[in-house]
Amino acid sequence: MRNEADLWGSDRYHDDKLGNPATQRRFAVYSAGELSYQLTNSRAKAIFTVFPLLPIVLSSATKANIPNTKIFILPMPGYEQIPHGCKSLTQLIDEGKRLSELEATRWNKGQAERQAAFLCYSSGTSGLPKGVIISHQNVIARISFQIRNLFGIA
Repeated sequence: MRNEADLWGSDRYHDDKLGNPATQRRFAVYSAGELSYQLTNSRAKAIFTVFPLLPIVLSSATKANIPNTKIFILPMPGYEQIPHGCKSLTQLIDEGKRLSELEATRWNKGQAERQAAFLCYSSGTSGLPKGVIISHQNVIARISFQIRNLFGIA
């Protein structure tokens, strides 16, 4: 059973440079060096990102030995040109539709609490950022909580 994450999503944002929560201006805060450290540390095999973050992602992926063929770009209005070697999420889905059906995954009792779904990285204020494993059970519990609250299910 593996505990590392195979995918990395570049989606970290924070408030504006002045820390003004009222403006809620959002932008990426990882440098290429920080991102390449996380990609290498997590042993990521693929990256899902958006166009505005692509320059940093491409530079970081090269440093982490992740080929462009493993960079998948989520659609955004006004951004249509996919860089050479990269794929859009739509292309990935279309390729998946042509594959044969996968055998159903059978998990052992308690596997959801041990199996990594993804990693979150700390801010690194006391050294290098550290990856925190978020288990499938954590994700399932969070989604269940949101569904209950959204639909008023007790």
